[in-house]
Formats: sequence, structure tokens, C-alpha cells
Amino acid sequence: MKKKYLFLLLGVGMILGAASYKRSECTNTNPVFDAYAPETPEYRNELARQLRSLDPSDLNYWFDSYSELGGKEYINIRINGTGMCAIAQIAVSDWAKLEGIRRTKGMGYVGARLKGLVFDISDAPSGALFNYRDLQRIVD
Repeated sequence: MKKKYLFLLLGVGMILGAASYKRSECTNTNPVFDAYAPETPEYRNELARQLRSLDPSDLNYWFDSYSELGGKEYINIRINGTGMCAIAQIAVSDWAKLEGIRRTKGMGYVGARLKGLVFDISDAPSGALFNYRDLQRIVD
């Protein structure tokens, strides 16, 4: 009887925990992000401008997809924060902390939170570029 009660209690706790966890709502207020695709220079330049003006601790990063383009590998992430809902295509050269994503080409990681994600922003004639630097952990 005690085992049955314990399992019931654990089950209810897990259901309540899962129901209360919700990725924060993503509300975009920037018309540039609506008008252009994430891979365009206009979108990337606007995203770089926005990111430079915000406190990184106010932003959340979520894995969206893995892609390969022109011999380079990228992670595409969703960035959200106050008034920001955007996608960044981040070039990755050091896959040590992202090996699972690379091995599976992102399968099974969609929607995972990228806690402590660090990336550089550089300006180029073809638009801003985002380059992966470090990651604290992946939270599924």
C-alpha cells in the first residue's frame, strides 16, 4: 500500500512539474525580423545591433536546428527576451560541448535550452556573423 501511494505521489508530482514547465513565450516587436529571413544580411545586421544593446543575461537560447552551408556547420538557435524573438545562425568550429548535436545533426535536441551560450558577433560586408565560443550545458 505504501509503495502504491508513493508511486501515485511521484506520478502526480511529475505531471504537475511537466505542466508547469513552459518555454517562455516569444513575442517579436521588431519588424525587420518579420520582413526578412534569418540568413539575410538585413536580418543578421539587425540581430547583431539588438544583441549588442541588450544584457545577455536577459536572453534565453533554444536549439532549433543543425545546418551545413558552404562547407561550414551551424547551429540555428531561437533567441528570446523582452521584445525579442529571433533566430541566429551560429557557425561552430569547436564541437566538444556540442558533439551530440553534431553526431545526430540536431535530431532529438530541438527545443533544448542552451544554458550559458556564448558567441561572438563580427561585422562583414555580407552581414553580421555569429561564431560559437562556449556553452555551459544543454538542458533537455
